[in-house]
Parts: sequence; structure tokens; C-alpha cells
Amino acid sequence: MVRYFKELIWKEFYLVGQFAKSPSDYRVSAISNNEILKRIFLLIAIELPIMFVIILITASIEELTSLDLGDHKLEKIYKESPIFFILSGVVLAPIFEEFFFRFFITFRFAFYFTLPLRLVYNYLGIARKIQLFNMRKTWEKTFPYVFYLSVVAFGLVHITNFEDYRSYLWAIPLLTLPQLVIGVFLGYTRIRYGFRWSILFHALHNGILLVPALAFEG
Repeated sequence: MVRYFKELIWKEFYLVGQFAKSPSDYRVSAISNNEILKRIFLLIAIELPIMFVIILITASIEELTSLDLGDHKLEKIYKESPIFFILSGVVLAPIFEEFFFRFFITFRFAFYFTLPLRLVYNYLGIARKIQLFNMRKTWEKTFPYVFYLSVVAFGLVHITNFEDYRSYLWAIPLLTLPQLVIGVFLGYTRIRYGFRWSILFHALHNGILLVPALAFEG
């Protein structure tokens, strides 16, 4: 049983690694919800140890370099309302962040976004030059850039959680590294399994990290 579980983890880890090396926009088909749920838990089992190691490393570097970033936004929210702290982290953030950073990074939405341009081309009589298969090929070439742009944007927005981040702009890659890593995992989940599953993954990830903090404080 343990060996089987390890094999599943390594297989999923390999798939994520291949995706990270060369992101591609296709969704896994002919797969049940139960199978997807199992893979979500496998992804969590993979990314959480990675996240803990990164957090330990970044915390150590912050300590060695005497970074004083002020209060963290989550600390303020927690002090004002522990319940809202959990609600925002486990419900609101996964929904809104997944929508803004990952909902639109698929060919289907790129196709719709280019509709105005295609209407203009059609009006000018050159619509035949932008056939669907050409759009798909263009999207396949540009998708890795779109994907990692969403990952970086997701990471950068979290830098504002630190009160005095402007004084340490050089440390932004370090401070956003945890979000960049989880952004790759969430993006992989969104593309391969669907939007609702990336929300679930995001919620479980945040819950595993935030709920114990509330429990220990209580």
C-alpha cells in the first residue's frame, strides 16, 4: 500500500515537473471526479513539504539579513477577527484569486477575447488568414508565457501583504517564492483538471496552513 502510494506521488510529481518545464493547455479527459479528487490530495501531499522547506529557508534568510517588513496583513486580519481570518483564507481568497489569476488562461477564453479583432478582420475581408487552427498554434506557442505571467502576477500581488515591502524591493523574489511555487501547482490543476478543482486545491492548501494557526492560538 505504501509503495503504491509512493508510486502515485512520484508519477504526479513527474507530471507537474514536465508541465512546469513546458506548460501546455490541454485538459485531462475521461477521468472521474473521484479520480481527480485523489489527484488533488496527491498534489497537496507533494506541494506541502516543498512549501514548508521554502518557508523555513526564506524565514532563515529573513532572520540572517535582519529583514523588518512590519506587520503582515494576515496578522492584522487575525487580530481583528479570527473567524474572518479563516473565511477569507479558505473561502474568499481561493475563489477570487483563482478567478483573477487562472480562470482565463485557456484557449477557449483566448478565442473569445480575440473576437473583436476577428470581427474587424472579417470586416476588412481578411478573416481567412486567421483560421482557428492558426489561432490554436499561436496559442500553444504563447501559452507558456501567459501561464508564467499569471504565476508571477499571483506572486507579486502577495508582496503587498507585507507592511514595509517597499524598503526591501530586492527581497521580492524571496518573499514571493512560496506563492510562485503554489501558483505553478494551482495553474497545473486549473489547466489539467478544471477551474473548480483549482479552487478546491487552493482552499485545502490555505486551510491546512491557516486553521492550525488558529487552533494553536486558541
